[in-house]
Amino acid sequence: MDLGSSGLALAELFSVSVLMWLLIGGVYGAIIGLLPALGSTVGIALALPFVVQLDTYQALAFLMSTIAVGSLASDYTSILFGIPGDGTSAALIVDGLPLTKSGQAGRALGADTVASFLGAIIGALSIAAFLPVLGTFILTFGSPEIFALTVVGACLIGVISGNSVAKGALVAALGFAIAMIGMDGKTGILRFTFGELSIFDGIPLVPATVGLFAIPELIDLAVQRIIGRPAATGRFGGVLDGSIEALKRWGLIVRCSLIAIFVGLIPGLGGGVSQWMAYAHAQQSSKHPEMFGKGAIDGVIGPGAANNAKDGGQMIPLLAFGIPGGSISAVLLGILLVLGLNPGPDMLEANADITLFLIFAMVLANILGVIASYPLLKRLASLAHVKPIVIIPFITVMLVIAALGERGLMADAMVMMAFGIFGWFMDRVGWSRPALLLGFVLADRTENSLWISYTLMGFSWLLRPGVLILFGLATILVVTIRVRNARLKRRHSIAAEYTEDPSAKPRPTYWLAETTVCSVLACWGIAMLVMAREWPKEASLFPDIVATGLTGLCLLRIVQLTRQRPRRRGAVREDLLLLDPLKVKYTSRMILWLIAVFIGVYVLGFAVAITVFVFAYFMVERVLKIVPALVVTAICGFGFSYLFSTVFELHLPSGLLGLYA
Repeated sequence: MDLGSSGLALAELFSVSVLMWLLIGGVYGAIIGLLPALGSTVGIALALPFVVQLDTYQALAFLMSTIAVGSLASDYTSILFGIPGDGTSAALIVDGLPLTKSGQAGRALGADTVASFLGAIIGALSIAAFLPVLGTFILTFGSPEIFALTVVGACLIGVISGNSVAKGALVAALGFAIAMIGMDGKTGILRFTFGELSIFDGIPLVPATVGLFAIPELIDLAVQRIIGRPAATGRFGGVLDGSIEALKRWGLIVRCSLIAIFVGLIPGLGGGVSQWMAYAHAQQSSKHPEMFGKGAIDGVIGPGAANNAKDGGQMIPLLAFGIPGGSISAVLLGILLVLGLNPGPDMLEANADITLFLIFAMVLANILGVIASYPLLKRLASLAHVKPIVIIPFITVMLVIAALGERGLMADAMVMMAFGIFGWFMDRVGWSRPALLLGFVLADRTENSLWISYTLMGFSWLLRPGVLILFGLATILVVTIRVRNARLKRRHSIAAEYTEDPSAKPRPTYWLAETTVCSVLACWGIAMLVMAREWPKEASLFPDIVATGLTGLCLLRIVQLTRQRPRRRGAVREDLLLLDPLKVKYTSRMILWLIAVFIGVYVLGFAVAITVFVFAYFMVERVLKIVPALVVTAICGFGFSYLFSTVFELHLPSGLLGLYA
């Protein structure tokens, strides 16, 4: 790659036709990123028949712009509504949504935009800087090192699990157990499916993620009813303040970007892992880790930078060896081959100008995306201040699309509802939802790398230098977490003793509800061990380890809860989460609305069901009068149906009655 190649790449980039397709890709990426169940991967896959008809440079400009702007836009829905536009944006919900609920949506959006932009630039520059150097390194990173890296990720669960590493480990073990449902790729054995055809391929990630994070938020909105969120404060609606805060934390942005690039280098780990690792690092390095999960701006900046930087990391193994680092680069690989390009050494030598064009296009797309989105952030933030009862039906429709848009199966809706109700329970008892999701995401990579390592080397792989280094890092993380938690515990105990601030006192422990769930999970762990006895070792090794850990951690937690059992009267009522009859009423009503709309989709089809639901909600909840309700319902019903079924060709259910096909 020389100056001549750079000049040719720049000349192509700034041609009128290429710039036009760069802008078109940005608009398309914004739409894809804002809508759930799509994301950049699905977006470029849907555009494949159209893209391959373009000139090579035009096609690559369109793709790079779609990926760059789509990653940024998906962050916005996570922050504003708790619905990730892409599965890799889920980490932004943890602190972005609390900031939105406290009237600081503009601050969160501004911080995320700047962090994402800088992360993308670092990721793009990493391709040019590290591509010649990291080729050999990538080839030496085998299954043992991948397993050790997942162990580091598992240790990070302690960081994102609050003050209780034990509870975090229990929830993570549950995430591992859920991820093992489905067909084992090594043997073809169906594990824990009980004959249910829809989960032969495992629990789908998008419905599980959206249910875990978005449905508890939707229930909270239903409880709030007509109470709006606090008005935005700060310059430009808080957007400018958040942007300045992100710039001041440039060190955190650089570190989280490098983490994402490193994880992106490892084929198969994916963007979701890198973002959670970046979030864990942001919490671990913060001076106030106790604020994470409550609206810490660092919890937005860290994963925001990682979400865009990961794309640069995934491009390195793709361009150097033709090995995709994640789902996006896997789709890109197919498109490059169709365009007549052969990723690998030829891509770096004979097609050096195209490689440099990809880098320049990624940088320019991010610059244009920030320039276009920044003036709109204040208006986007204002959406968060609309009265909850008004936006509930629209968020509900988005949830339906997120559940059914990927495969069109009603079983995915059941998965979303199950994860949503369990996520609501986890939020009440103080269990970490991010820990569950991180365990779920890491499980497949952990099992495969463990089995390959054991099959090829026995246990001698434990002495490989890379494995020892990563295990040492995991040990340091565990010790650091324990020291930090001990300090926090002393700080909170002192605060609770000498202040009247209720936030300094420990939250109530719903011992009866939590003990019941732990008992059920312990029984499930034992059942896993019994079922796994009939399988060959390659299919049972990892389930045995996970089931043993899950059972032991559940029993340990039951012992802890027994010691914490309250002795006062009325404790049982508190344990049943019935503290406020009015909250119970609106919580139950919202759950019934969700069940009703999914049943409606199953019977009537997507278009008819969401139309009926939106109008019925407006009427029953007395949100709008009949004429405005009819107008909004018509726009919502026909608009969503046409957009998703016709434009994006999602296979949404037509219903048993076949009213819509």
